[in-house]
Amino acid sequence: VEQASAPRTPDQDGGLAGSMQSERANAAALPDPDAEAEQFGEFGPPTWRTNGKIYQWPVGDATVLISIQDEAGKIDLNAATEDLLQQLFAAVGLAEAEAATLVDRLIDYRDSDQDRRPSGAEDIDYQSADVGYGAKDRPFERTDELRRVLGVTPEIFAQIAPLVTVHSGQRGVDPDVAPAAVLGVLGAASVTADTSTFAEPATRATRGTPASAARSQVRPNTSSSRQRAFTIRTEARSAGGGVFVRQAIVELTGDRNQPIAVRQWEQARARLSVPSAMEAAP
Repeated sequence: VEQASAPRTPDQDGGLAGSMQSERANAAALPDPDAEAEQFGEFGPPTWRTNGKIYQWPVGDATVLISIQDEAGKIDLNAATEDLLQQLFAAVGLAEAEAATLVDRLIDYRDSDQDRRPSGAEDIDYQSADVGYGAKDRPFERTDELRRVLGVTPEIFAQIAPLVTVHSGQRGVDPDVAPAAVLGVLGAASVTADTSTFAEPATRATRGTPASAARSQVRPNTSSSRQRAFTIRTEARSAGGGVFVRQAIVELTGDRNQPIAVRQWEQARARLSVPSAMEAAP
């Protein structure tokens, strides 16, 4: 449910078909040839998995893809340990010293003091760089604020963005709901660091599989999900080829009067992707 604004009619939006056509060019498809979409009928799947699994739902002549990702499976920019942040930057190919510098700068950007860490950056460094702003001196509110940290290039941010959050509040990540790329950051050597591939949760049915075996080796910097915040991504595809993509981050509040709070609502940065054979299925 969109809470950011009042409902809009098809005429106000230029028509759903028009919106879908216009967004087709704007939403870049993830290179995800191995992703599997589970198809289900009008009443949905019996159990929703929260590890980014893609579900496919037929709606008339259109198809809707849906995925839910527990934010506890990602690395929290505000709460993660320094060691985990170091591993994150190292995982995208940075040398140890470069990764350590970005960790110092990330922490200086969000902390409330003006004490510069050994390789960090405070207001005076931002002034010297002439970027037009200084350290925020407050916690990150959105993951895209990471682009304002000195030294975080667009290329680094593009690789890290799918792996991070500001909504888990946890020092580690839950490997049972983590994308495979996050498991790679944690040091599961047998898990590829492909940011478009999501791992299955470790259940009785999957114990003994390579993915669950990798999870059993991941001990440091892990925690259990409190099942609090989730990213929900949806993609509607019309029979004519139009695409309409949305992404929301929602939080379970525990308040009976308002059990769900929408923390972020936007056009998704990338499209969900399923194999071409699945796209061609009726």
